[in-house]
Amino acid sequence: MTDPVDVAAEAFDGLADRLRDAVAEMRGLVAEVAEDWPDARGRAWADRAELMHRDLDRQAEEAGRLARLVERLVQEITDAAKHREPGPAGGPVLPGVDAVRVVEVRGMRLATLPEAPP
Repeated sequence: MTDPVDVAAEAFDGLADRLRDAVAEMRGLVAEVAEDWPDARGRAWADRAELMHRDLDRQAEEAGRLARLVERLVQEITDAAKHREPGPAGGPVLPGVDAVRVVEVRGMRLATLPEAPP
């Protein structure tokens, strides 16, 4: 069975690669728009495409950073698990059968409703 954390790291790596490809295509698009439309409208479109290019570049960097973070966390967890000393089992502690009172209050308690608002 594949570990979900490994799957996440691979997904972030793949996303970063696809975003880098999109960045390269955007760079070419910006150059073509700037060359083909030398007027004000062309510059406006080139500016918009340049903004998209920078955003894709940031997203690619972030996806790569997340992939490295996931891989580092996996390594830290794996290392910590290897060096962990076996201890008592986890879970809630249930009362024993030795008939010791947990609370010193005796008698029944009746459920009450809060006062009705005026």
